Amino acid sequence: MPVVEDLAIIENGDKPEDQEDDEHEITAPKIKKPRTQKQIEATLKMNDVRKKKAVERKALQQKQDEEIKKEMNEKAEEIKDKIIKKAIAIKKRQIKKEAVLDEIEDDETPIEDIQKIVKQTRITARNQITPKVKTVSREQEPATPRAQPPAKQKFSFVE
Repeated sequence: MPVVEDLAIIENGDKPEDQEDDEHEITAPKIKKPRTQKQIEATLKMNDVRKKKAVERKALQQKQDEEIKKEMNEKAEEIKDKIIKKAIAIKKRQIKKEAVLDEIEDDETPIEDIQKIVKQTRITARNQITPKVKTVSREQEPATPRAQPPAKQKFSFVE
């Protein structure tokens, strides 16, 4: 609404015809129908059942949480044991290497002897690790190219 019409409304007290249709009469709020005694009792009963079920759900959730915590703690203990065993194995290897190096400390030993000892320790370390993939040496089986089946077309074009 333009400012000029607003001033006209204030001065004259008349409203334009467009605004008269938009104005609504103020009415009193509706009064709700009172509930019967049976409805009140049913509501109270419903609330009691709702509270009992909430307590049951909460207890069930707590049991599940405790079980999960126990499982997590057991897994954590297993992982700690594995880590400790691995650390002990590493420490044993380190002690063995130091013992070998202590035997070689004198400078008069030739380099060839040192290289042999180092190779032996590497071989024993490799033997301790179980290979997951069995490797085939090239001397045993010569490499031959394998025949591959022709590639299938993923798309077929229609003209």
